This record gives sequence, structure tokens and C-alpha cells, in this order.
Amino acid sequence: MRPAMAGRPRPRLRAVAASTAAPLVMLVPVALMVAVLAFRIHEAVPSVSKFLRPAVLFGTGGFIFLLVRATPDQRARITADPLVKITALYLLWGIASIPQALYIGAGIETIKVIYTVIFITAAFAMLPATERVLDWLIRAIAITGAIVGVIAIIQNQGSWIGRLSFGGSLDANDLAAVMAMSTALALGAARKGKGLSKLIFLGCAGITTLVIFKTGSRGGFLSLLLTAGVFVLAVPGAKRAIWLSVAALGLVAFWFTAPQATRDRFTTLTDLSNDYNSYAYFGREEIWKRGVGYALKNPILGVGLGNFETAEGESIARDGWHGKWSTAHNAYIQAAAELGLPGLAMFLLMIWRATVAGFRWTTFDKRSGVPPDHARPELLAGVLGMAGAIYFLSFAYSWIVFSILALAQLADRTRIAQRRARASVPARA
Repeated sequence: MRPAMAGRPRPRLRAVAASTAAPLVMLVPVALMVAVLAFRIHEAVPSVSKFLRPAVLFGTGGFIFLLVRATPDQRARITADPLVKITALYLLWGIASIPQALYIGAGIETIKVIYTVIFITAAFAMLPATERVLDWLIRAIAITGAIVGVIAIIQNQGSWIGRLSFGGSLDANDLAAVMAMSTALALGAARKGKGLSKLIFLGCAGITTLVIFKTGSRGGFLSLLLTAGVFVLAVPGAKRAIWLSVAALGLVAFWFTAPQATRDRFTTLTDLSNDYNSYAYFGREEIWKRGVGYALKNPILGVGLGNFETAEGESIARDGWHGKWSTAHNAYIQAAAELGLPGLAMFLLMIWRATVAGFRWTTFDKRSGVPPDHARPELLAGVLGMAGAIYFLSFAYSWIVFSILALAQLADRTRIAQRRARASVPARA
């Protein structure tokens, strides 16, 4: 080395360091936004949640930080991003429904809570469209899911007693849905990893699967089966058999170590004729039927953002019943009932776009040109697993849903950027 260069980083090393640090400045706030808004990780410490209001700090504050740090090109991507546009229209449609809502106050309170979903989609839109960024986020979300799962188990004293939940926001069914999506991403990170990394993410998948069993959520169990099935089918080549064995052995192990009460609860899925959800006035099927009625009676703006429970209250009183004003327990019916058919159409469009984005990262889509070693079955598995889980949940405005939608949109931008890069390379003579 020349004396003049002693003690100084070489220009190439400085450039590498800068290129590594720049994405991290954007990635860490995005990961924190997902951890706080989607996973509600701050609720592990109730005093922090009560006094510091992390959801506002990391939602609104995180987005403002990203906006300030972003380059003009990165900020321009916000207005160009299709998911951001649809999300903004979706929220604006919800706001437009409030003046004619059954109870205006419920609509106002709802928008005060859910407005940050636009910040999640916008934050992802500002990120560089590279596989390194995609890998980092998938790993971060998988680890976050495992951490939340461990905390939930510890706070429940690690027993099988009761149905596991987390904090004040994620009940057993909500937690199971979040864990199913995390399982898909953890499996994807394990597939890409080597050595210790592979073992760590297999462990993450094991933790999130354990949590699903401990919730006793039948919808979460179905989502887990869908997630694992799609992931295995989308794994390319001969390794599909290996991952089929891993998934099958894992599910069998958890099944036979779960208590009999949990297994009995899951086996009721084979015959729901005696389940109260199938016939009772306050069961889910009757609630869904009434929800479809709300949508058909109010096809344009619905009963109003956040007003499904109010509509239920009116129906209960009109029918001469007394009981709980229930939520929709189905994101699709919730969107249709509260925002009308246009709201449902926008919600379905976002899920469809994410599904197509995930499909294009598999070798199923021959036109996408994704090489087998670059395939990402976890994206399609995560999207479809969540789409299945929210059939049983009031998640039409959920942060976790918009997080996986935003991740799929980032993946699609990455695929398009790679295709353009390959097309720009001149063919050798």
C-alpha cells in the first residue's frame, strides 16, 4: 500500500460501505413500522404502549423520517406506485362513506386508527427494488414474528392452557393469522439460507407454527395448511420433495404434541353441522348473511366505515334479540358492507395484484423468466395464506394485510427491474 493511502479506506470500500448503509437507513424504519403497526410488538410492555404511543411514533413519525431521508426519485415512487394509489383511493372511499354512515363517530374513530396503512405502502414504495432489500425484509419480518410468538408464549407461562393471544390487539384468531404469514416468510428465508442461517429460520418457522397450535384457532390452522401447501408446491425442482417432508414432519410433530382439546377443536373442521357458527343467530354464518344484506342494501357507500357493529346493533334490535354487536368476522364482507361494492372491488384488486406478483416469483409462470434458484415461493404462500385467514377475520383495514401486500408490490418492482436490466445487456455475438 502506498503511504498516502495508509489509514484511509479505499474509494471502492467507501462506495461499498455507503451503498450498504443507505438502504439500511430506509430498511430499519420500515421494519420497525411493520413490527409496531402490524405485529403490535410494543404491546408486550403495556406501560410503553400507554404512555409513548409507539403506533403513532413509528407509524406517522417513521414515515416522516423516511420522507425526509429519501431522495427525490424515491419520493417520486410514492405517487407512481400502484398499491399506494389504490390504498389511497380505498381510504378516501372510506372517508367519503362517513357522512352518510349509521354512526358518524364510529367512522371518524376508525379512520383515526387505520390511516397509517397508507404510510406502510408508501414506505415500501420508497425502498430500492433489489433482491438484497427483499431478502433483508423477509428475514426481518420472519424474525419479528418469531419474537412476538416467543413473548406470547412466555406471557402465557408457556402452557397449553387457554387460547394464546398477544397484547390487547391480537386475539387468538388474529395472532394465528399473523403467525401463518410469518411462517411462510420464515420458510422462504430458511430455503435461501445456508448453515446456521437455515437453522435459525427453520426455528422461526417452528416457533410461529407452535404459536398457531397454541392459539387453538381453526381459521389459523387452515391458513397454516394453505400456506405450507402453497409453499411446498411452489418450490421448484427436486427440492420440493425435501420441503414436503420438512412440512409434513413438522405438522405431524406439532399435532401429536398438542393437547387433546386442541386436536379435538381442529377436527371439528370436518363436520361443522353442530357448530354454533353454522346455525346460531350470533354465529358467523348468520352474521355473514346479514353482512351481505347490508352491502346489497347500500351498494355504493355501504353502511359506513367502521359501522358494521352499528348495523348489527340495529338488526339485533329489529329482530327482537339482545346480545353482542358483532364484527364481520370476514374481511371481504366487512369491506363490502362498510364501503359498498366499490370498496370490495378495491380490496379484491389489491389482493389479486399481490397474488399475481407472488405467482410471478415462482417457476409456475414461465413468462416471468425467474430462474429456479431465484424463485420465492414464500411470497405466493404468504399472500394466499393471509387471503385465506382473513376470510374469518375483520381485517379489511389491517396493518398486517397491507404489509404483505406492500411486500408483494416491492417484489414485483424488483422482478421488473431485473427483467429490464437483463434486457439492457447486449447479447454476445
